[in-house]
Amino acid sequence: MSTAPTTMICLIGEQPIPNLLPILHYRPNCVLLVHSQRTLRVAENLAAVVKSQQPQTRVAQCSVADAYDVADILDRVEQELNAQSATKLLINLTGGTKPMMLAAFELALSRKAASFYFKSEGLLNEIFYFPEITLPVPKIASSPFGTTLTVDLHAAAFGREYAPPKANHKPEPFEAAVAAALQAEVPSSFDEVVVGARYTDSVEIDVIVRWKNQLAFCEVYHSDPDRTAQKHDAKDKGSTPAKLKRKLDQLSTAGGQNYFGTYIRKILIFSGTDAKISDEQRRLNEAQRVFCIPIECEPDGSLSPSVRSHLVSQIVDIVTPRF
Repeated sequence: MSTAPTTMICLIGEQPIPNLLPILHYRPNCVLLVHSQRTLRVAENLAAVVKSQQPQTRVAQCSVADAYDVADILDRVEQELNAQSATKLLINLTGGTKPMMLAAFELALSRKAASFYFKSEGLLNEIFYFPEITLPVPKIASSPFGTTLTVDLHAAAFGREYAPPKANHKPEPFEAAVAAALQAEVPSSFDEVVVGARYTDSVEIDVIVRWKNQLAFCEVYHSDPDRTAQKHDAKDKGSTPAKLKRKLDQLSTAGGQNYFGTYIRKILIFSGTDAKISDEQRRLNEAQRVFCIPIECEPDGSLSPSVRSHLVSQIVDIVTPRF
């Protein structure tokens, strides 16, 4: 990309990451966030993160009245650009509505501006970079994308704020053993492991694992399957215990599209064997797209070396590509 002063145009949809990562990667002089009233909050969160991470980058916002009116979107963006000093354009075609993308495509075509599409789905990010768009659109190979976000930056992009730890909170031995096993794998298997993440809206995650830009939210559940079964009478036999249901609900909330984004992996780690998973729990796991990892712990909640190795390998398979 040229070293001349650059304005990056970003189309704001519900997911901020496909805009934030390219901004941090290309480090433009100015960023123009094109948003509707519906995505104003997303734009504001994104602007705050950019200002904190790249204070030298000027952030401007362009509000469109109708995110589906191509002509109006293009006109408003042109007005914003005409009011600025002349700079080179770099247009992110990734976010926003499809009509917003069409307006951005038309702008890139008319101004012979560079543009790109950021592929965020999947376990590895890629970027399709067009030095100049012409018709017919040339075939462009994707390039690997190495810029990464920490768990903290990922949370900030969604406007999530940390809450202080609970007073006198002490994790159960099994939960502590799982957390320690995963923390020991940084940086050999994982880039970051955060234990006991709490947010101000009462969402708690036992362990967050990050590999590059892939996050896995892990809830850890320890119970004595035999004693748990004794607490249920015949009609309740095989149902999911309330504590486990709460953990699944936490995964569902935190891994939701509007909370931490679309591509969060959700994992339930519990003590026991696959045979101990109730039919109801299997249905919940499937409905909420939760990976389930049963492991057998020692009587005191600790993990043997072989169990630790098995746990790590299971999570590595979930958060890294399969070649």
